[in-house]
Amino acid sequence: MESTREVRLEEVFARSMVSHPTLPLYLAGDNQGLVHLWQFGSAKALCHRHPPLLRTQGLTACIKLRFGAFGHRFASAFNDGTIALWSVKCGGSQVDLTATESRRFFGKSASDVVYIMGEERGTIVAAAGATASQENVILWDTLLPQRVSKVGSLRGHEGGASSLCPLSQSTLLSGGRDGA
Repeated sequence: MESTREVRLEEVFARSMVSHPTLPLYLAGDNQGLVHLWQFGSAKALCHRHPPLLRTQGLTACIKLRFGAFGHRFASAFNDGTIALWSVKCGGSQVDLTATESRRFFGKSASDVVYIMGEERGTIVAAAGATASQENVILWDTLLPQRVSKVGSLRGHEGGASSLCPLSQSTLLSGGRDGA
Protein backbone atom coordinates (compact mmCIF):
# COMPACT_ATOMS: atom_id res chain seq x y z
CA MET A 1 0.00 0.00 0.00
CA GLU A 2 1.39 3.38 -0.94
CA SER A 3 0.44 6.77 0.34
CA THR A 4 0.21 9.30 -2.47
CA ARG A 5 1.08 12.10 -0.06
CA GLU A 6 4.54 13.60 -0.39
CA VAL A 7 6.65 12.80 2.67
CA ARG A 8 9.32 15.25 3.82
CA LEU A 9 12.34 14.45 5.94
CA GLU A 10 11.19 16.45 8.97
CA GLU A 11 7.92 14.44 9.12
CA VAL A 12 9.54 11.02 9.62
CA PHE A 13 10.42 9.62 13.03
CA ALA A 14 12.93 6.97 11.93
CA ARG A 15 13.34 3.83 14.03
CA SER A 16 15.82 2.18 11.65
CA MET A 17 18.03 3.23 8.75
CA VAL A 18 20.38 1.54 6.30
CA SER A 19 22.32 2.83 3.30
CA HIS A 20 22.32 1.13 -0.09
CA PRO A 21 25.58 -0.80 -0.71
CA THR A 22 26.38 0.93 -4.03
CA LEU A 23 23.93 3.79 -4.76
CA PRO A 24 23.46 7.14 -2.97
CA LEU A 25 20.19 5.92 -1.44
CA TYR A 26 19.05 4.94 2.02
CA LEU A 27 16.01 3.41 3.66
CA ALA A 28 14.29 4.61 6.81
CA GLY A 29 11.68 2.63 8.73
CA ASP A 30 9.28 4.64 10.87
CA ASN A 31 6.96 4.26 13.86
CA GLN A 32 3.93 3.74 11.61
CA GLY A 33 5.30 0.74 9.72
CA LEU A 34 6.24 2.65 6.58
CA VAL A 35 9.51 2.04 4.77
CA HIS A 36 10.80 5.17 3.00
CA LEU A 37 13.42 5.28 0.22
CA TRP A 38 15.48 8.49 0.14
CA GLN A 39 18.29 9.87 -1.97
CA PHE A 40 21.14 11.41 0.00
CA GLY A 41 20.77 15.20 0.04
CA SER A 42 17.04 15.17 -0.72
CA ALA A 43 14.40 16.39 1.73
CA LYS A 44 11.62 14.43 -0.03
CA ALA A 45 11.19 10.63 -0.02
CA LEU A 46 11.42 8.96 -3.45
CA CYS A 47 8.73 6.47 -2.38
CA HIS A 48 7.29 4.78 0.70
CA ARG A 49 5.39 1.55 1.35
CA HIS A 50 3.76 -0.66 3.99
CA PRO A 51 4.33 -4.41 3.68
CA PRO A 52 1.02 -6.12 2.84
CA LEU A 53 0.78 -8.36 5.93
CA LEU A 54 0.92 -5.73 8.67
CA ARG A 55 -2.25 -6.19 10.68
CA THR A 56 -2.02 -2.88 12.48
CA GLN A 57 -0.76 -0.38 9.91
CA GLY A 58 0.04 2.84 11.65
CA LEU A 59 0.61 1.09 15.00
CA THR A 60 3.57 -1.13 14.11
CA ALA A 61 7.11 0.22 13.91
CA CYS A 62 9.71 -0.87 11.38
CA ILE A 63 12.62 -1.53 13.73
CA LYS A 64 15.27 -3.10 11.46
CA LEU A 65 16.23 -2.81 7.79
CA ARG A 66 18.98 -4.74 6.00
CA PHE A 67 20.02 -4.60 2.36
CA GLY A 68 21.30 -7.72 0.68
CA ALA A 69 24.88 -7.64 -0.61
CA PHE A 70 23.95 -6.32 -4.07
CA GLY A 71 21.21 -3.90 -3.06
CA HIS A 72 18.52 -5.47 -5.26
CA ARG A 73 16.66 -6.71 -2.19
CA PHE A 74 16.22 -5.77 1.42
CA ALA A 75 14.53 -7.24 4.47
CA SER A 76 12.63 -5.51 7.27
CA ALA A 77 11.58 -6.49 10.80
CA PHE A 78 8.55 -5.02 12.58
CA ASN A 79 7.73 -4.92 16.27
CA ASP A 80 4.54 -6.97 15.75
CA GLY A 81 6.66 -10.00 14.73
CA THR A 82 6.39 -9.53 10.95
CA ILE A 83 9.36 -10.04 8.61
CA ALA A 84 9.04 -8.65 5.07
CA LEU A 85 11.24 -9.10 2.01
CA TRP A 86 11.38 -6.43 -0.66
CA SER A 87 12.79 -5.77 -4.11
CA VAL A 88 14.28 -2.41 -5.07
CA LYS A 89 13.97 -1.15 -8.63
CA CYS A 90 16.14 1.80 -9.63
CA GLY A 91 16.39 2.63 -13.29
CA GLY A 92 16.46 6.01 -14.97
CA SER A 93 13.78 8.12 -13.32
CA GLN A 94 11.89 5.04 -12.03
CA VAL A 95 12.36 4.09 -8.38
CA ASP A 96 10.13 1.60 -6.59
CA LEU A 97 9.92 -0.67 -3.56
CA THR A 98 7.89 -3.86 -3.81
CA ALA A 99 7.15 -6.18 -0.90
CA THR A 100 7.71 -9.67 -2.32
CA GLU A 101 6.90 -11.69 0.81
CA SER A 102 5.69 -10.98 4.30
CA ARG A 103 5.35 -13.43 7.20
CA ARG A 104 4.59 -13.11 10.90
CA PHE A 105 7.13 -15.48 12.48
CA PHE A 106 7.19 -14.09 16.02
CA GLY A 107 4.23 -13.85 18.38
CA LYS A 108 5.73 -11.06 20.46
CA SER A 109 8.15 -9.04 18.32
CA ALA A 110 10.81 -9.24 15.62
CA SER A 111 14.10 -7.44 16.19
CA ASP A 112 16.56 -8.28 13.41
CA VAL A 113 16.71 -9.88 9.98
CA VAL A 114 19.63 -10.73 7.70
CA TYR A 115 20.31 -12.52 4.41
CA ILE A 116 22.41 -15.62 5.07
CA MET A 117 23.01 -16.85 1.53
CA GLY A 118 21.72 -16.39 -1.96
CA GLU A 119 20.65 -12.73 -1.76
CA GLU A 120 20.79 -12.55 -5.55
CA ARG A 121 17.81 -14.92 -5.51
CA GLY A 122 16.71 -14.31 -1.91
CA THR A 123 17.17 -17.85 -0.69
CA ILE A 124 17.95 -18.05 3.06
CA VAL A 125 16.98 -15.37 5.56
CA ALA A 126 17.56 -15.46 9.33
CA ALA A 127 15.34 -13.49 11.69
CA ALA A 128 15.54 -12.76 15.42
CA GLY A 129 12.69 -12.02 17.77
CA ALA A 130 10.64 -13.25 20.70
CA THR A 131 7.94 -15.91 20.91
CA ALA A 132 6.15 -17.71 23.73
CA SER A 133 7.71 -20.99 22.49
CA GLN A 134 11.23 -19.51 22.84
CA GLU A 135 11.97 -20.08 19.12
CA ASN A 136 13.92 -16.85 18.96
CA VAL A 137 15.94 -17.28 15.76
CA ILE A 138 14.34 -18.71 12.64
CA LEU A 139 15.77 -19.70 9.26
CA TRP A 140 13.49 -19.05 6.30
CA ASP A 141 14.04 -20.53 2.82
CA THR A 142 12.11 -18.13 0.63
CA LEU A 143 12.12 -20.47 -2.39
CA LEU A 144 10.12 -23.19 -0.61
CA PRO A 145 6.32 -23.23 -0.35
CA GLN A 146 5.11 -21.22 2.64
CA ARG A 147 3.95 -24.26 4.67
CA VAL A 148 7.51 -25.70 4.74
CA SER A 149 9.61 -22.55 4.33
CA LYS A 150 10.68 -22.32 7.99
CA VAL A 151 13.66 -24.66 7.73
CA GLY A 152 15.13 -24.18 11.19
CA SER A 153 14.81 -22.45 14.53
CA LEU A 154 16.97 -21.88 17.59
CA ARG A 155 15.98 -21.60 21.24
CA GLY A 156 19.04 -19.93 22.67
CA HIS A 157 17.90 -16.72 24.34
CA GLU A 158 15.54 -16.39 27.27
CA GLY A 159 13.35 -13.37 26.60
CA GLY A 160 14.13 -13.31 22.87
CA ALA A 161 16.96 -12.71 20.43
CA SER A 162 17.81 -9.12 19.59
CA SER A 163 20.57 -9.20 16.98
CA LEU A 164 22.13 -11.36 14.27
CA CYS A 165 25.50 -11.35 12.57
CA PRO A 166 26.34 -13.85 9.81
CA LEU A 167 30.00 -14.83 10.12
CA SER A 168 29.88 -17.10 7.05
CA GLN A 169 27.26 -19.03 5.07
CA SER A 170 27.35 -21.73 7.76
CA THR A 171 27.84 -19.68 10.95
CA LEU A 172 25.39 -17.25 12.50
CA LEU A 173 26.04 -15.28 15.67
CA SER A 174 23.00 -14.19 17.70
CA GLY A 175 22.63 -11.91 20.70
CA GLY A 176 19.93 -12.03 23.33
CA ARG A 177 17.82 -9.32 24.90
CA ASP A 178 19.38 -10.04 28.28
CA GLY A 179 22.94 -9.70 27.00
CA ALA A 180 23.63 -13.39 26.43
